[in-house]
Amino acid sequence: MYTLVLFVFLLSSRSIFFIDLILIICYYLFFSKTNTSVKALTAFTFSIFFIISIASSEEIKNRLLSKSETAFVDNILNKNLTSKEENDNKITIEEAWDRSDFQQNNFFPGSALRVFQVRVFKEMLNENDIFFTGFGLEASQPEIEKKVEEHQLDLDYKIFNFHNQYIQTFAELGVFGFLTLIIMLLVNLKNAIYNRNFLHLVFALTMIILLLTESMFCRQRGIVFFVILYCIFNSSERIVKIKERF
Repeated sequence: MYTLVLFVFLLSSRSIFFIDLILIICYYLFFSKTNTSVKALTAFTFSIFFIISIASSEEIKNRLLSKSETAFVDNILNKNLTSKEENDNKITIEEAWDRSDFQQNNFFPGSALRVFQVRVFKEMLNENDIFFTGFGLEASQPEIEKKVEEHQLDLDYKIFNFHNQYIQTFAELGVFGFLTLIIMLLVNLKNAIYNRNFLHLVFALTMIILLLTESMFCRQRGIVFFVILYCIFNSSERIVKIKERF
């Protein structure tokens, strides 16, 4: 438990914090042995406090509204733009997928940029013979940079990878690498359900959701986080011991 909490803070990802908070609340409400009346009182008190906090703070309301277009992901800013220019030149999700004439002063919120990266991958798949082999490990970034230039975006966007581990894996390792990742995640989820281990289930669901918005394995800390906890939770000895308890 403490190892998981430590890694969550080291990763410093809003996605992980938000997902784990939801799962912790679910655990408290549906799995905890706490008295039902205490659970209800806690949930009611927290809800009232949350609603009053938002209603009484104009800053919080404005911030939530500004973040609504980029839920679960970080804002990807064009740092050369002022706040007014960002609003005037903001790209929507639909435009990120369909628009053909981007400009260097366009601003991509996080969700729009990730949709644009999916579009970029689709174009790469159509233009290059990478379905089975991919570009190679960490070799997709130069191709992303070419696409940024091709679509005439601000060159600052060249530093961003796909921000989606499923696509990142497919682009670099091909369909077999992608299927290997999917199988690993499904086995992890299956073992979590089979073991009736809530903490393992938290890890399994966190990974499945987090990899949709982050290229986690492009960073050493992401690889270490996944490998260590994957091995701990899915070791055969651990599975057998938990099975014996039931």
